Amino acid sequence: MSANTGFAQSGETGLKDAYKDYFSIGVAVNMRNISNPEQIAIIKKDFNSITAENDMKPQPTEPAYGQFNWENADKIANFCRSNGIKLRGHCLMWHAQIGEWMYKDEKGDLVSKEKLFQNMKHHITAIVERYKDVIYAWDVVNEAISDGGWQGGRRGMGEHPSPYRNSPLYQIAGDEFIKKAFIYAREADPNVLLFYNDYNAADPGKRDRIYNMVKSMKEEGVPIDGIGMQGHYNVYGPSMEDVDAALTKYSTIVKHIHITELDIRANQEMGGQLNFSRDGGNISQGQKQLLCIARVMLCLPPMLILDEATSSIDTRTEVRIQKAFARMMQGRTSFIVAHRLSTIREADVILVMKDGHIVEQGNHDQLLAQGGFYAKLYNSQFEGVQT
Repeated sequence: MSANTGFAQSGETGLKDAYKDYFSIGVAVNMRNISNPEQIAIIKKDFNSITAENDMKPQPTEPAYGQFNWENADKIANFCRSNGIKLRGHCLMWHAQIGEWMYKDEKGDLVSKEKLFQNMKHHITAIVERYKDVIYAWDVVNEAISDGGWQGGRRGMGEHPSPYRNSPLYQIAGDEFIKKAFIYAREADPNVLLFYNDYNAADPGKRDRIYNMVKSMKEEGVPIDGIGMQGHYNVYGPSMEDVDAALTKYSTIVKHIHITELDIRANQEMGGQLNFSRDGGNISQGQKQLLCIARVMLCLPPMLILDEATSSIDTRTEVRIQKAFARMMQGRTSFIVAHRLSTIREADVILVMKDGHIVEQGNHDQLLAQGGFYAKLYNSQFEGVQT
C-alpha cells in the first residue's frame, strides 16, 4: 500500500486495529508522506509497519563507493522510532536502482566475482548495521528470478534456459550472489528477518522457480527466513486459487510470508509503476463497484448496506464476492437491496416488496415453498438453470 492525501477521521477504527489479530498492515512512504500532517495522521492511524519506498535502496543510499547518503533514510527511520512503528527494510540487492560501481570497474567492464562480493559486503554491512535497532525485516534480494523463457547464461557458459534473471550480478557470480547477500545480511544483524522478494509470485511457473531456489538454498544453510510476494494485482488477477496455492507452497519452506508492494488496479495492468494521471472516469461501472467492495472489505464495518452492489459485475465474480462477504460478515449485520436474486439467496431473512409494500418474508427455501411472488421471480430468473 502507499499513503496518499486524505483525512484520518477521529473515532474510526484504523486498518492496523481492525486486523490486529491477523497480521500487520504496512505502508510505503517517501519524504512527502512523513512531512505532510494529513498523511502523517493517516499513517499513524492505519499502519503499524513502514517501508521506505525508494530511500533505502542501493543507489539512493550509496551512489558511489563509500559515498553514503543517509539523509532521507535517516528521516524515515527516525519517524518510525519517534512514533513506535516497525520499519521494514527494502532492499539490499536489486538489478535496478543500484550504483554501477557495485558490478563495473573504471573501464565499464564487469568486475570479478571476488570484487563483486567485496562491494556487496561493504554496502550490506553498512546499511544493515546502521538501522538494526529499528528494522525488523529486510528484503535482501529483490526480483532475481526470471519471468520465463530463455535467459543468457554466465560469461563463457553460452545460452541456456535459466530460472534466474540475466542481470549483471548473475552474469558475474550466478546464483552465488544471492547466497552471499543473505549471508552478509545475517552477519550484520543476527536477529533481523531476511526475505527474498519478487513480483508475479503467485504465477504457477514463477512460483515454482522461486520455491525451488529458496528450498535449495535453505538446504545449503543460506539464512532465508521468508518470501515477499509483491502484490501488484488487478481486479482480474491473479486468481484467489493461484494466490492460495502459492501461500500454501511457500509455507512449507519458510515461516514468514509477507504480501509486499500491494496495489490493486481496476484495469488489466500490473506492475510497480502506478499511473495516477489517467482519467478515473475511464473505468467501467463494474470496475467502480469492485473498487467500492474492496474498500468496504478493508474497513470491516459492524453494519453494511449494499444497494445493487454487484449489478454490473459478472456472475462468476459475484459468486466469489458473495463467498467473501459471507466470511467477512459473520457476527455482523448486513442489508442487501437487489433485483438479482442470486445475490440474496443465503440471507437469513428476505423481505419481498411489491408496489412499495412488503408482501412476503422468510428465507429462500421458505419463500420458494410458498409459491408466491418471490417464487415466480426466482423461477423467471433461473428457469432452465441447474442449482
